[in-house]
Amino acid sequence: MDCNEDVLYGKVKETEVPSATRVSGRARPAGDPDLIKQAVKLLSQSKRPIFFAGGGVWWSQAYDELRTLVERTGIPFYTSPMSRGFFA
Repeated sequence: MDCNEDVLYGKVKETEVPSATRVSGRARPAGDPDLIKQAVKLLSQSKRPIFFAGGGVWWSQAYDELRTLVERTGIPFYTSPMSRGFFA
């Protein structure tokens, strides 16, 4: 999930922010096979599909996987500011 700059850089009181648990490592969850099949079907039926690559690509370091997906499908892509520059 990406945030708009006004949300990302907005000021809040420290007391309003709950304490977060620090997560180590980069999560790369496996996809549900049935949902992947459904996504492939929907993409193949789409008239003008586009991939939107957000911060998840950056956090999971899935650059090669996205490159392979784009090259194999020929579907254009757009990136959020957080993911810009990883695909040249």
